[in-house]
Amino acid sequence: MPTPPMPPSSNYIPNIIIFGETGCGKSSLINLIAANTVAKTSSGAAGCTLDAKDYLVPINEQKFRLWDTVGLNEPHMSANDYLQAIGKAYDLIRRLQCTGGVALLMFCMRGGRITAAAESNFHLFYDILCKKEVPVALVLTHLENEDRMEDWWTNNNALFAKARMHSAGHACITATPG
Repeated sequence: MPTPPMPPSSNYIPNIIIFGETGCGKSSLINLIAANTVAKTSSGAAGCTLDAKDYLVPINEQKFRLWDTVGLNEPHMSANDYLQAIGKAYDLIRRLQCTGGVALLMFCMRGGRITAAAESNFHLFYDILCKKEVPVALVLTHLENEDRMEDWWTNNNALFAKARMHSAGHACITATPG
């Protein structure tokens, strides 16, 4: 389904899909990358991203289109809502084929336990929707209380391998402003 990114040209803007559970920090990650508040964030119980939204973000001299997606584990989400959310994700990836495909998946996850929902979301996007053809980066958030955030990865990366959540790279971060 996904096509490899087009070769760089003056019109090419790489598409990066940021996905993960509700409240894991996807919108905060976009704000961190943009070095500005461009995506709405919420600390409430319900998610604030109800549909995929794109943000054109310049990094150095290159523009990237970051896609903030709805969390697929909303507490109020019925089975029908879940299927509609998967349909929207599928449609997004199909639409992006017309603009150079998906260059990168960024799986955003709270540092802590690998939940069944997190594992399911990872495999839905990487294995099923992108057919393992798009590189994925793991972004572990909410690690501000760690002495050294990278130690969290050192102590837990074997669990990702066990869950078959392989990646091209990872980042252990806090997306808290300041």
